[in-house]
Amino acid sequence: MKNLLVCCLLLFVSCNFHHQNDKRVGVNRDKGWKFIFNEKKKVIGLVGVNKDTIRTYFEYENNTGHNLFIDTITTSCGCTEVLYPRRLIHPKEKGKIQAIVHLTKDDSYIHKSIIVHFSDTCPVVLYIIGKRRSK
Repeated sequence: MKNLLVCCLLLFVSCNFHHQNDKRVGVNRDKGWKFIFNEKKKVIGLVGVNKDTIRTYFEYENNTGHNLFIDTITTSCGCTEVLYPRRLIHPKEKGKIQAIVHLTKDDSYIHKSIIVHFSDTCPVVLYIIGKRRSK
């Protein structure tokens, strides 16, 4: 599983090297279109000791000029669940990808990756980062 994540991260870095400081995270240079996430990294800060679930959202907008379909979404571990539209996303349509992280008592630092795979562009990696409050 770690090897798959490393391969996906390397693919992401190579595809988006020139767009590191840009919100255009789903860019296909050949077709000149972009799929925008408002943020690639969600910092959730301190999480309560007794909290066992974190829910957060990543907002997006399809600025590609054509219908787009998210093929799959993979996560860095089985504790992260992702809800996303399993239908065509129309041009200029805005929406949200919901992420649910199920925590264990042993989680002190939270660093989860969500990899969004499209049919004709490089994958997009989203992050959830936080820390569990100590007792």
